[in-house]
Amino acid sequence: SNLPSAASLVEVPCPVCGSGHSRPMFQTRDFVFRCTEAIFTVRRCSDCGCGYVSPRPRKDDMRSYYPDSFYWSWEGSSGQLDWSAIIEKRRTQLEAKSRWLADMKPGRLIDVGAQKGEFIWYMRNLGWQAEGVELDAAVPNPANMPIHYGDFLQLDFEEGAYDCITFWAVLEHVYEPSRFIERAVTLLRPGGRLVALVTNLNSIQARFWQADDYPRHLTIFTTTAVQRLC
Repeated sequence: SNLPSAASLVEVPCPVCGSGHSRPMFQTRDFVFRCTEAIFTVRRCSDCGCGYVSPRPRKDDMRSYYPDSFYWSWEGSSGQLDWSAIIEKRRTQLEAKSRWLADMKPGRLIDVGAQKGEFIWYMRNLGWQAEGVELDAAVPNPANMPIHYGDFLQLDFEEGAYDCITFWAVLEHVYEPSRFIERAVTLLRPGGRLVALVTNLNSIQARFWQADDYPRHLTIFTTTAVQRLC
């Protein structure tokens, strides 16, 4: 009841290419966490082909759509599991993520959208100097990982000093994904690696079930859109 009303939603251009030309694909609600009864329209950009929510919540209102349960969705609890149980729940996922860096010599890594620090912990055990970024300081940090709290675009990091930056399911949540890519480029050393996992507009889930995590997922990417973004 404290969330912004549907009347406060704002129209936006394509978050990837800035085009104002699009067509509506379908309408949806917050079926995952039911934070609001507002109806959201998912549009497809006529220029780069990506999908995006418009009208959408204002940027300053987005935190209101992330309940505490969002950060415990894998564990299925309200934070009652110990660290070893948390890691065990995510072990298959963490192993899969680490394989994208398996051909690299361990170095300095920033994990953006670190949540509780699971990936940081895993990579530190593989020899990486891993640290994280999480927007919300209220997110639990059970293992006391080195996580910086605040906006990745504004936090102070050493430029050109990192070997890898990861965006695991982050870019679909942010208002300006291109600025996140630009910021990562300034922090990576020459030859460094950016790894990003994003939503897929051409997936069965997105096309047929129309079931992404709206309105937290603001952009639903295509291969062409990701190439254009980068």
